[in-house]
Amino acid sequence: MLSQETTRVVTVTLRPSNEALLKATLLLKQGGLTVERMELRREGDALRGTIVVSGKEGKIRWFVEKARTLPYFLGAELSD
Repeated sequence: MLSQETTRVVTVTLRPSNEALLKATLLLKQGGLTVERMELRREGDALRGTIVVSGKEGKIRWFVEKARTLPYFLGAELSD
């Protein structure tokens, strides 16, 4: 059975750097995900916000798990 496309909201916390934004974008591309909307705000020493992504559920979960292992990300969670 083929996995269907879905849209999910990912809550992220990034280090406040151009490199972190670039890495997030490249990781989304690597996962074959489409960004529907991205909203980030600087809060102290971090960028916090949401990314609305479309793609296969497994790839969205892969993005979140991979992001948690990278030093550019301070956190990543799937929103319900």
